[in-house]
Amino acid sequence: MSLEQIFEFIMSNLFLVVLIVGGLLSFFKRAAQGGEAQQGKQMGWPGREEQQSEVDWKEIFKQEEPIEQKRQEPEIVRFEPVETPEVQTENEKLYEQLQEMRKRREQVEDNVEGSKPSKRVNEQKRERLDLHLNRLSNKEAMKAVVWAEVLGKPRSRQPHQSFNQRTKIR
Repeated sequence: MSLEQIFEFIMSNLFLVVLIVGGLLSFFKRAAQGGEAQQGKQMGWPGREEQQSEVDWKEIFKQEEPIEQKRQEPEIVRFEPVETPEVQTENEKLYEQLQEMRKRREQVEDNVEGSKPSKRVNEQKRERLDLHLNRLSNKEAMKAVVWAEVLGKPRSRQPHQSFNQRTKIR
């Protein structure tokens, strides 16, 4: 292979070249670190294994001694209600207003109960609204469903629910 072909191969496969250069750098870096570790052991430097065994964990996680402080109990302050003539008259006025409002409420409740329609009127209205559904034939029922769909809201306003939406609701 000529030098031009090698240069052309390198330029066409730039990714391969970057990968090879990275591998070589990593190899040399590891070799240099391994050599330093061996030199350290030979010179008597403590290795990582020795440092881990000499750690005094009690000293690291030493509990702090509790500081004794005088705990003061909160003083309970009690206020006696002050009953001045002004406060008493105001309380009496408010109590009278409360009594009046209770009487009004009772009167309104009595009026509402008296104005409710009797059950007889409701029964008479039901009798007049009989649609004779017991005489409805199958054909007429199908026509009623069709007309309900025609006259009802558009389907776009009532979209079908998907399976996921049904499970979220429950």
